[in-house]
Amino acid sequence: YAKTSKKEQVKWSEFTRKYILHRKNLMYLFVLIDARLEPQRIDMEFMAWCGTKGIPFVMVFTKIDKLSSSQLHKSLRDYKKEMLKSWEELPVQVSTSATSAAGRNELLDIITRTNPLFAEMKKQGKV
Repeated sequence: YAKTSKKEQVKWSEFTRKYILHRKNLMYLFVLIDARLEPQRIDMEFMAWCGTKGIPFVMVFTKIDKLSSSQLHKSLRDYKKEMLKSWEELPVQVSTSATSAAGRNELLDIITRTNPLFAEMKKQGKV
């Protein structure tokens, strides 16, 4: 994504936002955030957009195995500080690593808890 032209990024952003807005059976959005980086404007703007549109999301911090414990703590603290500038309540946050499988069970628990809610909404014809 980062290596594509600005024009292409805008196209992808528009497509993604339209898809999300018209996806009736969307229960949660998992927003992947590279824990190694400071809060990125594009991520913050996207999460703010989700908030204004009432789209529930989970902040999924990735690549935590590449950070020391203190670096991870600082990264999470920086995101929390940035989010609290405009959010009263923070979204669910999960720290993950594909290498060590950290956070895997937490993500699966979120999905498992959501599935019965989805089934009930489907039964009621809401999705």
